[in-house]
Amino acid sequence: MKIPYSKIKSKSKNFDYFFRPMINVVLINGTKSRTQKGLIDSGADYTLLSSSIAKDLGINYKLGIHDVTLGIENRPLTTYYCELEIAIPGIDNSNFTSLVGFVESGSVGILLGQKGFFDKFNIKFSKQNNYFEIDPF
Repeated sequence: MKIPYSKIKSKSKNFDYFFRPMINVVLINGTKSRTQKGLIDSGADYTLLSSSIAKDLGINYKLGIHDVTLGIENRPLTTYYCELEIAIPGIDNSNFTSLVGFVESGSVGILLGQKGFFDKFNIKFSKQNNYFEIDPF
């Protein structure tokens, strides 16, 4: 599936906007679900989500395995890992369950990283043309 990059307004006074590889994902916990855009982040080791998403889905994320994530907000963040079902609208057979990390951070919405996303899909970036392609293995 070929998807155009999303045009995001910049928070910097030096730039008007950026183009980013973002995709709608459906996050599923039993009967609760939430659809939201996530950033496909090849520099993220793990898929990370805001703890507010866990709360919305009724997940007690603090019961999960915990570790420390570095590189976000220039400080160590406690990360709680839990299993979560994820689907990509418009892509057949895209439902999968993966270990994802929840962080209490205002700067993280959904970062789709190496573990928990890239290990499920073939992804090809074409920044020059502002689109990317994604297909399940």
